[in-house]
Amino acid sequence: MAGILLGVVLVAFCAAGVAAFTASLGHRRSVLVVVRPVNAGSVIRDADLGEARLAPDPALRTVAASGRGRIVGRIASVNLVPGTLLAEAELATGPQVDAAHAIVGLALKAGQFPTSVRPLDSVSVVETSPASSLGPADATVLVDNAQVTESAAAADGQTTIVSVLVPRNIAPTVAGAAAHGQISLVLLGGSGPTG
Repeated sequence: MAGILLGVVLVAFCAAGVAAFTASLGHRRSVLVVVRPVNAGSVIRDADLGEARLAPDPALRTVAASGRGRIVGRIASVNLVPGTLLAEAELATGPQVDAAHAIVGLALKAGQFPTSVRPLDSVSVVETSPASSLGPADATVLVDNAQVTESAAAADGQTTIVSVLVPRNIAPTVAGAAAHGQISLVLLGGSGPTG
């Protein structure tokens, strides 16, 4: 008799456990996880993100899967590692391109920019002219404080494409000088407002 009673209690206990587990599954929510590596300063693409179901925890600053549309296209402020939860703090807040600014792409060769330049860095954009028989090379600062938005090696393996946020009124001058190979970037210490 005691064995039957113990069996009934054990079955009831297991049933309660299964019911509690099933109920906890119902309270889980879908959050975004990183499924492909994303370097700091790179744009987050749809294929970089996946979903996982977690029980709500106020200690975790996760991004709901329903927010995927507003995350894709944003810039990572840190390296995103596959298998980790995505957090708002890992997303860059800028640059925001308003009507007063423009992004200019620069095809730069070694020596025209510091190799340590990366997205979100502040740089000065300098126009250079080659030395001639009339005198030494000349340099003019076109933009005192611009912001790097993206940096990637070009397909030719000899140049690096660096995109910079500059005041809109100077953007054509920067683009023209870049087309003639007369642009250099100077990495600035710290960060400041663009322009």
